[in-house]
Amino acid sequence: MELLFQIILNGLIWGSIYALIAIGLSLIWGVMDIVNFAHGDFLVVGMYVAYSVFAATQLDPLIAAPIAGIVLFVVGMLTYYLIIRRVEGASLLIQIVATFAVGLFLKNLMQFIFKTDYLLIKDEQQSFFSGSVTLFGADINSAQLATAVISIIVAGIFFVFVYNTRTGRSMLAVSENPYAAKLMGINITKINVIAWGLGAAIVGISGALLSKFYYIFPTAGAHFGLLSFIIVAMGGFKSMWGALVAGITVGVVEALASFASNSSLKVAFVFLVYIVVVLIRPKGFLGK
Repeated sequence: MELLFQIILNGLIWGSIYALIAIGLSLIWGVMDIVNFAHGDFLVVGMYVAYSVFAATQLDPLIAAPIAGIVLFVVGMLTYYLIIRRVEGASLLIQIVATFAVGLFLKNLMQFIFKTDYLLIKDEQQSFFSGSVTLFGADINSAQLATAVISIIVAGIFFVFVYNTRTGRSMLAVSENPYAAKLMGINITKINVIAWGLGAAIVGISGALLSKFYYIFPTAGAHFGLLSFIIVAMGGFKSMWGALVAGITVGVVEALASFASNSSLKVAFVFLVYIVVVLIRPKGFLGK
């Protein structure tokens, strides 16, 4: 029983991180109806920012996460102003190619600066949350548990912002009907800039948190980018609450699949669950 509890708890921990990553993608997708294929590469930039701060100051990645969020907020805004603004209203294929090109640029930029080496912040080098803790008889990595808690806090702050501030409600209005929102006096361009900035900032924070215990390399975002698309589709397009629920679901499925079979097959089980979900409910958990 304790083993099962530990497996599920590990799944919930990873699920909270997946959910945070997917929320950033769902935000941009929901507000602008643009699929951001550079999402995983934004995450990698966040990882490298956290690593660079650690290398320069020995500041723990969990403490450096807000710095990564600020840097990625700027990156997100620049991406919108320099690239996305010019392809708004264009065909879906052009928008996909544009975001894919942004991803390639970021990937190659990280490779040029940091080379292709696999970087890792070792446990003995970390100043906070090293070792493990015992929770109801289960041994949990302290860094992963702290990362999950921070992910939940960041997600909570985000949802409070979206549903309880004027800007957040404007974002919801634009996601529902941009034309009606414009007639109501909402500055669409401003909301799009904020959406891209926030979406990038959230995934940047996720990357900084992951750098605590995950290898850092230029193509690390491919896996997490793919998972985030699955999660958003499973949760329901344009539904940030759906991304939260689906992210946690994927984390638990991965944990159970790793225990029941070879861990290399866990992504296959995620795809299987996704197929079952869309067969039963094509719009996802909370899709409209």
